[in-house]
Amino acid sequence: MAVAEVAKIGLIGLKGEQDKVVEALYDFSQVQIDNIAEGEINNEDLSKLEYQLAQLKFTLDFIIRHETPEKLSLRQKLANLGNQGLSVSNDDVARTIADFDFTEITKQAEETEAGLNLKQSQITNLKSEIDELEPWQDLSFNYQKTGSENINTKLGSIELAKLDKLILDINTKKLPVEVVKIAKDGREAKIVFVYLVSATSKVQELINEIELKEITLPLLDGTPKNTISNKRKEIEQNEKEIHELEKKANGLSQHKINLQIAFDYTTWQRDKKETLSKTKSQIRTFYLTGFVAKQRLKELENRLKEITENVSLTEIEIEPDEDIPVILTNNNAISPFESVTNIYGAPKSIELDPTPYLAPFFILFFGLCLSDAGYGILLAGLSFLAIKVMKIPRAKQGFYRLLIYAGISTIIIGALFGGWFGLNLDDMSQNVIAKALLSVKIIDPVSNPLTLLVFSLILGGVQVIVGIVINLYYQLKRNDKGKAFDSGVWLFFILGIVAWLVAGQVLKNEGLQMIAQYWLYAAVAAMVLTQGRRQKNVIMKI
Repeated sequence: MAVAEVAKIGLIGLKGEQDKVVEALYDFSQVQIDNIAEGEINNEDLSKLEYQLAQLKFTLDFIIRHETPEKLSLRQKLANLGNQGLSVSNDDVARTIADFDFTEITKQAEETEAGLNLKQSQITNLKSEIDELEPWQDLSFNYQKTGSENINTKLGSIELAKLDKLILDINTKKLPVEVVKIAKDGREAKIVFVYLVSATSKVQELINEIELKEITLPLLDGTPKNTISNKRKEIEQNEKEIHELEKKANGLSQHKINLQIAFDYTTWQRDKKETLSKTKSQIRTFYLTGFVAKQRLKELENRLKEITENVSLTEIEIEPDEDIPVILTNNNAISPFESVTNIYGAPKSIELDPTPYLAPFFILFFGLCLSDAGYGILLAGLSFLAIKVMKIPRAKQGFYRLLIYAGISTIIIGALFGGWFGLNLDDMSQNVIAKALLSVKIIDPVSNPLTLLVFSLILGGVQVIVGIVINLYYQLKRNDKGKAFDSGVWLFFILGIVAWLVAGQVLKNEGLQMIAQYWLYAAVAAMVLTQGRRQKNVIMKI
């Protein structure tokens, strides 16, 4: 129940057998090839594979975005919940790669994507033009075609407070100008100026004086109202074409599985190429290094001998500062909790695996948080049923087994707290079943929250102490006496608090409490004097 011991391997073989040896290493699980050597990379081959991967990724992303969500049964949803990927045989992969031309699917996806983007862009532009034209839809003529050698038109908006003055000035000065008011809102009016070219300078002075905001509309097809109608028809047509393109995009989802196989296969080929390019090569031999779980070293050696006798596998010394891969090894009861450990990050190869230590606390705290036996029965029962009905292999049962443990914890704690689907059993005390369930109940967290609070604090304190003890053990194992001493002082301090509380609040013995108090003084003094020893500044030390 710890981090597996990792061995570093050195492998030398014949140059002509390099491809099949590297392929065997990739097929063997729990081997990490360490590409430390600098070799010549065939840029052309790698670039081709990278380009193919980019095409496949684009196509898969496109299909996922546009595929119609499949309606799944509860059984299928449960199966997908624990699914860790697509399982296919080597024969299926070989057949797919031989028969499936993904480039044609990629081409269709690219054309469909371009068509969708174009249509969406056109719709956006049309809507923007409609927004510009809508305030002018009461204009009964196409002003863009009314101009001549003698007549000009201008469109603009003006503050309502200035509109009456504008008309009065035009009439007073007897200017050859006609003002057509189109629309108005609370503050501004939309107007059209129609005037003689000969009066352009005077009209411009007037426009500047009233601060007219000149407006230029999109190209009109008849009146603004007719133009808006035509543009809305264009939008409808574009939406129909988008619908057809989306149907075509959705149709490509039938190739999703083959594309996934091709993507994984191409990734594998790319990784092999990179590894091959970075092996130390001589004229007739090649050399590479890597890491493997120590207990599987002999198995790997036997596997390689099945392929060729012309290969030598040796264990080599690991450098102190070398980055070593981490492999967790726990028994079947603890392994489901590795997913919880990995949330916070796997331990380093030289560190303890916290999984077996966090497992009981995780399960206990989960039960305390949910604390309803009814929900615990559902959680554990459905998870167990999922494993049996869907015949989930042992290697993929981790998540479901974690839920079963959590459900059992919830059942026990929920029963002790009297929680059954949120029902108030006290109101059903005449019922035989309710009486039986109430007989198990030892605490009511609603009417007696203080007891639960004290229990939670004690449990939290136990968890902290366990954590410090584990850290103390780890530092002693590493022979790091300084850090071990720090952990010991903290343990001494926390146990002092516990002793003081027990002596005063539980035993109510003043003599023992005084001893515990001096214990605490000594612990605080030890912390102040030692915990800051790495600080150079005197104030920081304190």
